[in-house]
Amino acid sequence: MTFAPGTQKMHITSEHSGLRLNTTDNGTKNGTNVQLWEGGGPGNEWVIEPVPGSDDKKYITSAHCGLRLNTADGMKKNMGWTNVQLWEGAGPGNEWIIEPVPGSDDKKYITSAHSGLRLNTDGTTNGPAINGTNVKLWEKEGPPPIGNEWIITGAGAVEPPKTKSKSCILL
Repeated sequence: MTFAPGTQKMHITSEHSGLRLNTTDNGTKNGTNVQLWEGGGPGNEWVIEPVPGSDDKKYITSAHCGLRLNTADGMKKNMGWTNVQLWEGAGPGNEWIIEPVPGSDDKKYITSAHSGLRLNTDGTTNGPAINGTNVKLWEKEGPPPIGNEWIITGAGAVEPPKTKSKSCILL
């Protein structure tokens, strides 16, 4: 995937843990799991772009591989958590709504436009998140669970794709 010139990479950080949204093992294939991880690196850089024809829906795309944040199996119900992964292309499972947390200038909710469930971290109600903590969806009704507020910050411009050299040596 090629991004428009001047497109900015973003870090998406869990407000609860300070860990960043990350692709497991810097994965580049459909189905790559999404987790939390500390520090920098290609697996935690994202591009947020509008869904064509929508005022509020966004694609959240891995800057290093071009796959999008996706709800696994297209799940629409809470059913004990819905996993989040990377997947190619467009479609309702790849569309997200980013909205401010009431009373906060920098915290955001990231909600699946398909299911209405919020991006959340697995198991954070039982203690602090650690590297490798899984990211899933959870309902937004009721008291806000720990782990569903995110801080989105700039991570620099997307680099243009590298081109292969046109020169070769003939033997």
